[in-house]
Amino acid sequence: TLAGAHSVAPIAARATTATVNQANAQNSQIVGYSIYSAGLVAEAEGTRVTNATTSEGQTINPTVTQGGNGTAMVSGGVAAKTSSSMDDTTDPNSINNRVRRFFGLAPRKTQVEVPTVIENCYVQYSSNGQTQNVGGLVGFAENTQLSNSYVYGQIKASDLVGSLAAMVGDDVQFDHCYYHDATGNQIFGYDGNGNSASNTSSFKGSA
Repeated sequence: TLAGAHSVAPIAARATTATVNQANAQNSQIVGYSIYSAGLVAEAEGTRVTNATTSEGQTINPTVTQGGNGTAMVSGGVAAKTSSSMDDTTDPNSINNRVRRFFGLAPRKTQVEVPTVIENCYVQYSSNGQTQNVGGLVGFAENTQLSNSYVYGQIKASDLVGSLAAMVGDDVQFDHCYYHDATGNQIFGYDGNGNSASNTSSFKGSA
């Protein structure tokens, strides 16, 4: 059982330029109010989440538990909020560094933007409608790439709800992501930027 906080999730409240691989969150219970609440990572910045699952018997409910009173502003089955991070890197073949190497100087680092990547994730997720903005994979996504992931469950929200994401910002790509037809009636709760969503569809079966 996790108590409400600004950001709360079973694996990490906040991850920056990290890798979460083969994580499995089971029987997660979050009670109390939080800004960001998620099945694996509450806030992911430039983080890679791969081969991960969330489950609680039939469903996982990281925002409002069975018999609990937890609510959140933004919630997602994998992450509540995803974005990029800036990372220092060195390109030894850049013109600047080749010149510096010629004069015996150390190479200079440059900053590059690293998106968050969510791939090969399976989410069993349910919410009862008390949370404001709920997405099957991500609550609010920007600078994020999502691929080969599935959402299974029933998702409700008091404001925006999306089978894959509640709110979609800039530079978000969905590819081969699927959601159960009972999760909701639309892929995104809101997408005002015309982001890419290819090979994305619902599948049928018992919820």
